[in-house]
Amino acid sequence: MGNNKVYTIGRRLGTKPKEYAFSEIEDKLKDGDTVVLNSDIIDAVSIHAQITIDGNGYTFYVPEGKSGINLYNHCKIENCNMVLGENRSGIASRVSGVELHLENFTVAHESSKNFSLSISVWKFPLSKLICNNVVIDQAQLRTKELSGDSLTLGSAELDKSEITFMENEKWSAVKIDLGTLNAVNTTTLGVSGRIQELNALEVGVTTYDKNDKILIDKFTMDMGLDPDGFLTNELIDGLKIYGNTIIKQVISPEVNIDRYKKSARLFLINPNKDIVVNISGEWAFINRWGNRVNRGNINFRNYEDKTPWFFYDESSQVMLVDAKIKRKNKFTPKPIPKPVPKPKSAQNKLDEMIGLTDVKKKVKTYIATSIVNEMRKKKGEPVNESSLHLIFSGAPGTGKTQVARLLARILFENEIISKPDIKEVTAKDMIGEYTGQTSPKTHNLIMKAKGGILFIDEAYELDPEGGNAGTYKREAITTLVKDMDDYRSDLIVIMAGYTKNMEKLLQSNPGLPSRFVNKISFPDYSAEDLLAITYVQLGQQKQKLDDDAKVELENYILKAKQNNQVDGNGRWVRNIIQFISQARDVRIVSDGTLKTDPEAFNKIKLTDVREGIENI
Repeated sequence: MGNNKVYTIGRRLGTKPKEYAFSEIEDKLKDGDTVVLNSDIIDAVSIHAQITIDGNGYTFYVPEGKSGINLYNHCKIENCNMVLGENRSGIASRVSGVELHLENFTVAHESSKNFSLSISVWKFPLSKLICNNVVIDQAQLRTKELSGDSLTLGSAELDKSEITFMENEKWSAVKIDLGTLNAVNTTTLGVSGRIQELNALEVGVTTYDKNDKILIDKFTMDMGLDPDGFLTNELIDGLKIYGNTIIKQVISPEVNIDRYKKSARLFLINPNKDIVVNISGEWAFINRWGNRVNRGNINFRNYEDKTPWFFYDESSQVMLVDAKIKRKNKFTPKPIPKPVPKPKSAQNKLDEMIGLTDVKKKVKTYIATSIVNEMRKKKGEPVNESSLHLIFSGAPGTGKTQVARLLARILFENEIISKPDIKEVTAKDMIGEYTGQTSPKTHNLIMKAKGGILFIDEAYELDPEGGNAGTYKREAITTLVKDMDDYRSDLIVIMAGYTKNMEKLLQSNPGLPSRFVNKISFPDYSAEDLLAITYVQLGQQKQKLDDDAKVELENYILKAKQNNQVDGNGRWVRNIIQFISQARDVRIVSDGTLKTDPEAFNKIKLTDVREGIENI
């Protein structure tokens, strides 16, 4: 330490700045040396040694187009003022890892038109910046750590300042531990740590990681940071919060500037939605604008605010603990989605079919056996060979086709068949017009149904009747029987038709009875079933019957069933409703009811029922 030197530079007499007094000795400086100013100077210097600069209360002017102090090593600057003109930079770090200690230090610009920065460390951020009683009117403070007892940063007159740090080409939070920070017109404070006292105006606080947070012991929106009214924003914010922030105490400012009484708000909060902002204290400044929360969650503890808080995102959550705020929602609530009913399974739809008690029982038995056998196959257990093909017998309109469609879906859902499709055909679709056409035609239909169900409606039409037609029908049955054997593991055939006719068909070919051992008979619907079907179909069409119209329709259906005049079961009911609806349509169009009653097309009167029945 005894070899450390003290260099005194500048003029001993007068106050005129001395040019290049510092750069004359820069090559002589060694670690531990001190440079003391004894007058104002103008200079641009590069410092490679670890030294202390004592301004002794004088001013360091920076030459045009230069950087005043270029740091290649750690440095302490104290008791010094720095003044910048246009296109000049005050202090620039030229290597990484530099520590800068500032004490009783000020930086000011000669003109508000100057766009240079007082401290610029863009390429090589400081590893540490210590500020004790430091005032900097404009800077990009890029440092990994920031500490000290007092820093005033920014100017309402100049461009915005920043405190940020970038590591591995990604923004990271500055580790901060400051006693007092006075900040104005500072666009970003990318910080994590603690500020004991923050006095701010038009300042943004940002954290870059969910684990980062900034703790502010006391916050005041300081109107005195812009005494001359250079901030011309339509709306002046105190603190803009973009990250995880905890404020222990909010202090109400003294407002003696009229324009702030009408155009100021304390907080603008806009972090990521999962960030929680914690605010405590009391805010009594009454203004027109209130506080704005674009998004984010806020916990208020021991906090009272007489100004409104405007929320713009309904997902923002608020917790009040011994706190009171005026919440104003500015968002349009998202409509609550109506619960989407779970689609009914094919089994549920089968269970809900009207009547058919015995049919449902036999179908369930068939399904259960199919499921058990399939499970036995997958486990390698022995399975009795059983046919899955079915005969559905019964009159038209008794639900044979509908049950077949539901059965296909149920078997598919239980992995008995590979697709839920049902190929619906009639005997005419299987028979060709000329010799040699029938077998390929039948085989082609079977191939299309493979993996699912082939449903042959009015299958009794395949019963040979002699002549050429009989030959073709025998050919169709022969092809059907052969393919049922060839594809027995990947095909189910259902033949449907009148009961007696289907029994006769099974006797027409010796291979049919053994392949169609599963027979389900569909009975005619009872009078009660027909009425139930009627009201289900009317409900599906949103049709409403007048009381006397309802009595008329019920009496007609009951009488028709009693007199064996029902031809087609459920299909017959559908036809009745169609004729009644048509009679109603003619009425409401002819008499003009449709123009006076927009819902007339859903209302059925007694005259409509009588007219419809008469037209059947």
